Amino acid sequence: MRHILLVLVITLMCGCAPAAFKMYSGSDLPRTDFAVISALGLYPESRMSLQIKEINGKPVNDTTAAEFHVLAGDYKILLKAFADFNPSATSSTWKDAFIEVSVSVENGHTYIPNFTRIDDKVSVHFDDKGVGFKKECLPLYQAYYKTNIWAGKAPDIQC
Repeated sequence: MRHILLVLVITLMCGCAPAAFKMYSGSDLPRTDFAVISALGLYPESRMSLQIKEINGKPVNDTTAAEFHVLAGDYKILLKAFADFNPSATSSTWKDAFIEVSVSVENGHTYIPNFTRIDDKVSVHFDDKGVGFKKECLPLYQAYYKTNIWAGKAPDIQC
């Protein structure tokens, strides 16, 4: 959670809102003609978060990115996993690791990083949220809206 708070603080300090980044060349396409990959997977109830660091070996903006737009196909995605954050008055501890995952995506679909945890072993995968998933329901947009920076003007979105 500390990592997510840091991302939100940096986003606020630069005056930036969470953003979408196009990872394909050429002109902008309608949302049905590319896949959306969420930059984050946030699971506070499990004390776990996943952040995309690279797509096909290319470093990505991991400060303000909420989503990446890619064309249908196969991708290798490098994520950083943060787990078991334990804050205290004198020091904080957490676990982190880099994990590479292969994923096949379809145009029009939205994908969110997720995990399965058994004891200290974590397996990462992507949940396919299908067609028509609202971008405001992506994890970073949800966290952004909950920080009250919209001063009560957060969109009324049912996710």
